[in-house]
Amino acid sequence: MSLEELLQYPIIGLSQDSDTFRLYESFFAEYGLELKINLETATMGQVRDFVIGNLGIGCASPDYLQPVIDEGKVVKV
Repeated sequence: MSLEELLQYPIIGLSQDSDTFRLYESFFAEYGLELKINLETATMGQVRDFVIGNLGIGCASPDYLQPVIDEGKVVKV
């Protein structure tokens, strides 16, 4: 899946005030794309829970989500 395709889905991530958001925002900007978080959360745990609830694609550390990826609750894209 390309970054352009990814941005067609609802994105769940930490607040735009967070360092994590700024890191992801910079990554997308390197490719000339604008990251827009559709559902902002206060914690990575909330990102995980909303992704498990099928509310969108999570913008979170793969290491943090690895346990639920291994359990088949979410899919890494």
